[in-house]
Amino acid sequence: MLSKKYRLSRSQIQVLAKKGKGQNLNLIGVKIFPNQLSYSRFACVISKKVANKAVQRNRLKRVIFDELKKEKTSGKDYLIKLYRFPENEEILRKTIKKIFIND
Repeated sequence: MLSKKYRLSRSQIQVLAKKGKGQNLNLIGVKIFPNQLSYSRFACVISKKVANKAVQRNRLKRVIFDELKKEKTSGKDYLIKLYRFPENEEILRKTIKKIFIND
């Protein structure tokens, strides 16, 4: 899990969902918005339609946040929405890496 410093609050997520620049990949959607900080902040949204059980949603969030820790970006807020359940973790990890290649 990311430390609180690197996570977006609920109100910040709502602003980012409205104003952020969108990018759709096959498995996920990303909204990106610049911030005035020297580090990036992240939020992940996984609905019950994607993974019905909280255990599954939390596992997916751990995988996503684990990949995000490896990326060194600065000055942007990222809102990641998972559209469908991935076939396996490796596909999800590769998709997360594409965010920063396309950014």
